[in-house]
Amino acid sequence: MTTEILKKWICTKPFNYLDVQPEGKAYMCCPSWLPEDITEGGTKTITEGWFGEKSEAIRASILDGSFKYCDHKVCPEISAVLAGEDRDGKSSYMFLKENYEVPKVPMVEDILYGQDRSCNLRCPSCRLNVIPNARVDSPEHQQKQAIQDEIEEQFGGSIQKIMLTGSGDPMYSKIYRDFLINFDKTKYPNMEQIQIVTNGVLLNEKMWNSFNCKEFIKIFDISFDAGSKFTFENSTRIGGDWDRMISNIKYLISQTDIRRKFIFSYVVSEYNFREMKQCLDIIDELTVGSEHKVVVNFRQHLFWDTGAYTQDQVNEIAVFDPAHLCHAEFLEHLKIMIQHPAVNHNFHHLL
Repeated sequence: MTTEILKKWICTKPFNYLDVQPEGKAYMCCPSWLPEDITEGGTKTITEGWFGEKSEAIRASILDGSFKYCDHKVCPEISAVLAGEDRDGKSSYMFLKENYEVPKVPMVEDILYGQDRSCNLRCPSCRLNVIPNARVDSPEHQQKQAIQDEIEEQFGGSIQKIMLTGSGDPMYSKIYRDFLINFDKTKYPNMEQIQIVTNGVLLNEKMWNSFNCKEFIKIFDISFDAGSKFTFENSTRIGGDWDRMISNIKYLISQTDIRRKFIFSYVVSEYNFREMKQCLDIIDELTVGSEHKVVVNFRQHLFWDTGAYTQDQVNEIAVFDPAHLCHAEFLEHLKIMIQHPAVNHNFHHLL
């Protein structure tokens, strides 16, 4: 039944999207949604992986409707389709097949630069300690820069969208800060959009005004993960500064040179699910009267093998698991949240 439903749909990501991770690994979607490294552990270059056999097998699974390499429950698009929600026209990458023409030669148009995990915070879902910037003359820094140089050389001409970063913070990373400050339009002639994924603590007015590509920065994806200063600074964003984050968000929202999209991400766990409504109220207050588009993403807390939490610890705080003691209470909160027009989530399989 699942395959019959998905046969009507096509996901464009394996045909035009590249997610670059540390050590030269690369994926054709979010690694949590499609956990297949096309470089096979860094044994192939990213270019070889993009045009290789594994990539072709993943694309074939989209075309035959099996989506067999994808996690059907975790991917918000697949879970929405299987729940009967019409994504055509709502999603940027999920289309009914008659509305999408498969490219004969897949080229990278949409890329996530995530090879540098340097970050100013030590969120327990992600890491044990702050990951500092590597010395510029170190092999680690040079490897990260080489990855970016390869992509610019091989795919820069076709790339239209860039996301920074999802696995660290681009305001802290020297590689990404330099990229934004010294952005070279000639290397990305078809550039349309840059998306900044950040904890928001360092993205202040001075930082913003140093960038050479503000006209392309059209999406801010800010990791909120709390509805209170205490939870933000002590549970979900260790080392963070709630007041600075809120102040920086206010400044960014005040910038009206172009209409931007603000995504507020909220990874749900036992520690913060009771604050989902508080978070929404704060976001409503921050964005009231704004012309910018606002989206609030509620997502499952997943296990990262780089994080401070073990798999067992993640299971213990996974309120979206029907076996969790707080699961019924979580569902009650969720049912209220999804009535809000700005809310997006990947809990469709629970409703």
